[in-house]
Amino acid sequence: MLTPHIGRLQRLRALIATKPEEVIDLDTWACGTVFCAVGWATQDPEFQKEGLTLGYHAPMFEGKHDWAAVTAFFGITEGQAEYLFLNKRDVPYRYYRDDGEKGELIPADDAEVLEASDKVLVLHRLDTFISNAKVSA
Repeated sequence: MLTPHIGRLQRLRALIATKPEEVIDLDTWACGTVFCAVGWATQDPEFQKEGLTLGYHAPMFEGKHDWAAVTAFFGITEGQAEYLFLNKRDVPYRYYRDDGEKGELIPADDAEVLEASDKVLVLHRLDTFISNAKVSA
């Protein structure tokens, strides 16, 4: 059972909030000066100290690559990672409770968010996920 690393997600949210909109692109891990949210995380010294790095065009963590690295580092499922970090603008998200049972369905993002920049979209999704996550003590 994965337990979301809420602190890491909150730090990522704070990091993304500091970036200009034009350098957030949810269609790519990294391409030099433009990154997706996870791509920016791989460039952050604090996340790097915790083992998250950018390998060959994808994140790496504890020997895992790509989405496996993202899910392990943030303690989320692949479906949760895709909801948070991909440029999917028409997919509802289902929050899974700590016991693995399906939780409430969080509807697809509202029209205002869907028409906004990738930065606004990822910040909205992180806020929604963090506020709905149950933190294990």
